[in-house]
Amino acid sequence: MVGRLIRYLTLALLAAALFAARPAAAITMLGDTVTINYLFPTKTSPYTGFYGLPATVKVSNGNSDLVTAKSSASRNATQYFTVSVQKSSIVVTFLQNLVFTPATFNGLSIKGITQTITSATQVGQVPGVVSLASNTVMFNFAGQTFRAGSTITANLLFSLAPLPAPIPLPAGLPLLGSGLGLLIWAGRRRRTAG
Repeated sequence: MVGRLIRYLTLALLAAALFAARPAAAITMLGDTVTINYLFPTKTSPYTGFYGLPATVKVSNGNSDLVTAKSSASRNATQYFTVSVQKSSIVVTFLQNLVFTPATFNGLSIKGITQTITSATQVGQVPGVVSLASNTVMFNFAGQTFRAGSTITANLLFSLAPLPAPIPLPAGLPLLGSGLGLLIWAGRRRRTAG
């Protein structure tokens, strides 16, 4: 009887410890509402030559956050590139061969990310396109040439949220442990005496 009680209590304590040690949820941009702007010829000059930009999207799983920059609102408009804001990356896909004019800045800014970005790693054919300015991701295409189908990806890392304060040990837990220890000691003593 005492042995079963001890086993059940041990399993309960082990289950509680495993539940308390579960990993934290991953930090992503899911749910953020971000604004995608095209800037030219400087980082502070909005460019309105692309239909579809600026655009505001809510980051979600799937393609609901896909923005296409094109020449006009017509169905047959020339499509230049798409921007997909995913949970921890931003992907620009070029839909045709493009040559960007040299300038101080000729590209995209993505603002409204609520998490603190610690780094952005670029994947793509042309190095040095992606940069961070505060919590804004910048893609500077100035003077670059891109082939149709090529992509530039900014993989983002976010700072971890501060860890919550440790949960204090309930006052009754040491008392419970002492009681279990006494029960074990009494059970062993009874077996050796009997």
